[in-house]
Amino acid sequence: MKFEIGLALVSTVLAQTDESVDQRKLSHVMAMSYNQVTTSHSSTIFGKMLLNYGCHCFPDSGRSMKAVAGQGPPQDEYDSLCRKLARCHRCIEMDFPESISLDWDTNNGRYRYQTGSDGSITCNGNADPEKSALCECDAEFARELGASWQDDKFNSSLWDNKNNNEFTLESEFVCTKNGNQLNDQCCGSYPNRMPYSSDNSACCAVGNGIFNMAFQECCADGSIVNIGQC
Repeated sequence: MKFEIGLALVSTVLAQTDESVDQRKLSHVMAMSYNQVTTSHSSTIFGKMLLNYGCHCFPDSGRSMKAVAGQGPPQDEYDSLCRKLARCHRCIEMDFPESISLDWDTNNGRYRYQTGSDGSITCNGNADPEKSALCECDAEFARELGASWQDDKFNSSLWDNKNNNEFTLESEFVCTKNGNQLNDQCCGSYPNRMPYSSDNSACCAVGNGIFNMAFQECCADGSIVNIGQC
């Protein structure tokens, strides 16, 4: 019953929606994701379901805004994947600032990718490292979303669509940044690269984990423990 109600709600809301979706900045990652998920929805409807979902998923705010962004705690598994993707994108901006422009950025940047008959995604053929990195970030998001997506797990209370009367997330209070730290370094390898603040954290030389220098240390094997417990 929940599944049937969810499908009916989505269909009704999208039938009433006249908002345009900027497919230019989402085309690659949405196409990748749709290739990975099992869903009864069309690719167009599926893409719209991810817009303005939770605190981090695809705010539909125009080309000048970030495709994935946000603040605050993820509201569910899908929102958590969007936050991971946003962090991966942020590291591309930090690692390759000279490549970011009005013509190419983490919103609208083009790159090469291939999908196999088994559904696998590869990012071969990108000579530029920033394009390879963006492809890897998006491909990992698509794979992980495909592994977790179920139509009946879509939470309409987290979906900020103007015609969705079931939306109840108080974004202005929930989706807020905790603290004032500035992330100025990145740790790890793409697609699992994440930003962190060097004021209070550091990156393990082995394993690429991030630890709080105030009370943690990184052991020789890459494990993170409380200071003095290696």
